[in-house]
Amino acid sequence: MVILYSIPLIVAVSLVYSASRYEPPVVIATHAVKTAGWIVGLMGAIYLILAAATTLL
Repeated sequence: MVILYSIPLIVAVSLVYSASRYEPPVVIATHAVKTAGWIVGLMGAIYLILAAATTLL
């Protein structure tokens, strides 16, 4: 359930980052979705690495 707290943070960070780089709303939305995908993927990879490390210890 704690993972649900990251969803608004990911959305906010993606939108602010995209809006600071681009002007047209369509480009902002497209870039925000791509950025959110990167953030989720990176968080997932870090989670898997930490989960594997804790099971090996």
